[in-house]
Amino acid sequence: MSFAFTKKLTGDIRQLFEKAKASALHAGGTISGDECSGNFSGKTPLGQVVGTYTVTDGVLSVVISKKPPFVPESIVRDVLNGYFS
Repeated sequence: MSFAFTKKLTGDIRQLFEKAKASALHAGGTISGDECSGNFSGKTPLGQVVGTYTVTDGVLSVVISKKPPFVPESIVRDVLNGYFS
């Protein structure tokens, strides 16, 4: 089941992405790409989360293409938003 969401980014976008990559790596995931676009994956106890992202005019657009069925979209969104805060 896929879903999408957006988040307005504030501050230095390059710095936000470096922080997000480090946070994802620390949590056992990966973010491949740059401050314009890329893809990511992460692990949960119930399975993998996979998606892509783009940034246009300071707005992060995320498309989740795969997530475990028992992990709520809100949890995935909150975790990813936390990486970019």
